[in-house]
Amino acid sequence: MSIFSLDIGNSKSAVAIVENGRVTDSLREKHESGNDENQLLALHAWCAERIGENSPLGMVVASVVPERSSRWKALWNASRASHALELQEVSAQTIFPFELAIEDPAGVGADRWCNLAGAMARGYRSALVVDLGTANTFDLLRDGRFEGGLIAPGLNSSLRALTQAGALLPEVEFARPRRLLGQDTVEAIQAGSWYQGVLGVGGLIDHIRSQHRGLPVLLTGGLSPSIARELDEIELVEPELTLEGAASLFRNSAV
Repeated sequence: MSIFSLDIGNSKSAVAIVENGRVTDSLREKHESGNDENQLLALHAWCAERIGENSPLGMVVASVVPERSSRWKALWNASRASHALELQEVSAQTIFPFELAIEDPAGVGADRWCNLAGAMARGYRSALVVDLGTANTFDLLRDGRFEGGLIAPGLNSSLRALTQAGALLPEVEFARPRRLLGQDTVEAIQAGSWYQGVLGVGGLIDHIRSQHRGLPVLLTGGLSPSIARELDEIELVEPELTLEGAASLFRNSAV
């Protein structure tokens, strides 16, 4: 069984075919400031090209940008190639494979639900699921119960905020620096943002894990492979976990 899985984010969106729980093909589009219609059209065209005799059963959407998901549904329903396929959205009304032990489920983003579902689909009833994206999220799954989490500024987001706030500061790529101490402003910013970010993520993981001994840590998000190389005792690094988790929730709507 294969499913189209779509993750609509703030800075980028990704669509994939998920078959037997794993991503087999995918496309990512970075959203431009202002008009991002071309990115949505490219994602839809990618899906339309893959609808045929062995078409996926349907599409599941995990979105943290309601306006984009509304436009996606309009595209999907208007297309002769795709409108006949079932379209579902992940929300707090979805039936999850884990229990909820939080006060406000409606306030949890769809991406976080999918990350937790992805952990469960991978066989983890207890885990700290860390998503390193536009925001960094740290969500605790313990004995099949979602017990809450933390949200912090993403590493790239923090760097952009710094360079945009300083009139004389140059744009700098978030990447591992050549050395600890920068010899000019660009090197200093790059080293500072990298090591503060990596050590901050690692320190928060260690702090949570100190209260929950033996807790596996799962990393996802675009920065997960590079950050994982700097951290100890990471159980799983899977950048596609959100898409996998969304697909696992297809047809779990409570409606």
